[in-house]
Amino acid sequence: MADNSETIHRLYRAFAALDAKTMAECYAIDARFTDEVFTLSGRREIGGMWAMLCDVIKAKGADVWSLKYGEVTGVGDKGSAHWEARYRFSATGRLVENQIDATMRFDASGLITEHVDHFDFWRWSRQALGAPGVLLGWTSLLKGKVQAQATDALRACRPQTLGGKAERDQADLQRERGRQAERRTRPRHLTALPHGACFQPVGEIWPRRRERSSDDASSR
Repeated sequence: MADNSETIHRLYRAFAALDAKTMAECYAIDARFTDEVFTLSGRREIGGMWAMLCDVIKAKGADVWSLKYGEVTGVGDKGSAHWEARYRFSATGRLVENQIDATMRFDASGLITEHVDHFDFWRWSRQALGAPGVLLGWTSLLKGKVQAQATDALRACRPQTLGGKAERDQADLQRERGRQAERRTRPRHLTALPHGACFQPVGEIWPRRRERSSDDASSR
């Protein structure tokens, strides 16, 4: 049986060095990637995600960035690893220490054809977002919002990454339908939640009480 553990070592050594180009080279052209935030198809999309994350860390969190990994297996067409990343979440400036279990499949040449990362989203959101994560990190509403905005951020940072024009138009349509459904169902007190790696700051989760104006007072 082939030993594909070297591909895994290459992937995480490159990630530790924030070398997105080498990371992308570890994937097959038609590879698939899934984690709690992203669902991506093809080396271009996957490589675009790693490049976006590496760029943000270099720009806003290189001083605290660290990655360690272990428990590597890569026998036959299957592989796995455990990795832990420490970084500054750019939207809030909060430090995050995320623990991820990765499972992979490989083609005959040792390239990754399928990569699935599992981590505790609620634990991550409590660290990255603070109070909004504590209150809503366990809900599908917050998770769905983070997923949608992460995809938007990937497209904004690397506009040629996510498919051709037809695919982008279809994704835009689906996203708009999702936003319309969300506006019909979300609580009134829920405001802006975090974007992807090119995040904007998180908005207030509870609205401030409007100060009574002099006009209000005179009308009573």
